[in-house]
Amino acid sequence: MTTPDQVADTAPPGLAARLCEERTRTRLSQERFGAAGGVGKTAQYMYERGDRIPDAAYLSAIAAMGVDTSYVLTGKRQGSPEAARAAAADQIVDGVLAIGTRRSAEYRRGMLDVLRFRLDGERIQCPYREGTPQFDAYFAGNDRGHAVWRAMQRAEPAA
Repeated sequence: MTTPDQVADTAPPGLAARLCEERTRTRLSQERFGAAGGVGKTAQYMYERGDRIPDAAYLSAIAAMGVDTSYVLTGKRQGSPEAARAAAADQIVDGVLAIGTRRSAEYRRGMLDVLRFRLDGERIQCPYREGTPQFDAYFAGNDRGHAVWRAMQRAEPAA
């Protein structure tokens, strides 16, 4: 007998790879990502291998944490302006941090918050307590984000 999220056949081509891609984008382990979707690590592993097909409750739960479930299912991004700007900010930060030393998640979040503020006007609120190493890393990332933004503004527009 099969459960609601299992079928006799495997997942449609590409669904498993796109789900894995979205999980990697969120920087979560299979265990944490699966838990956010209401399943265990083994189920998450099987989804990403294509051995099981996720159900609607799982997809709804991961969509609530920012996963583009339309992309996971169809291979096409939703294309909302907010999603495009968030993806652009992620790409900028990933490009900057790919050069040089590895930075903490707090540093990366500081950069992202500045770029999202510049792109969307989202208010910046530091989630860390003053005097902690996370607080310092977050504001170092803020400073870097402002520097990157200024450099982008000075750059010649692409022809």
